[in-house]
Amino acid sequence: MAFSAALEKAAPHAEVDAALTDFRAAVATAQAPQAAEVKSRFAAMVVVTKAAAAEYQGSIEAGSVSDAMAYQEAHAFLAIAHDLATGLQADP
Repeated sequence: MAFSAALEKAAPHAEVDAALTDFRAAVATAQAPQAAEVKSRFAAMVVVTKAAAAEYQGSIEAGSVSDAMAYQEAHAFLAIAHDLATGLQADP
């Protein structure tokens, strides 16, 4: 890596600074796709959670379950959202 090499050879400050700038740019570039992926996964979690809310709302009438299928779908959507959240939490 150019930054380490510049430090090891005790290069002039301007050369070390330029190498550090290049290194920081490379790190930012490497992190960008991960950030985009995390954003997409979070957005998916939000969509699934909203779908669960809509199914649940449609499954309850007068405080009781009126549509068992919609109720089960809401539960399944929340399980998926939980899995997505767990995956996001596990990522550094």
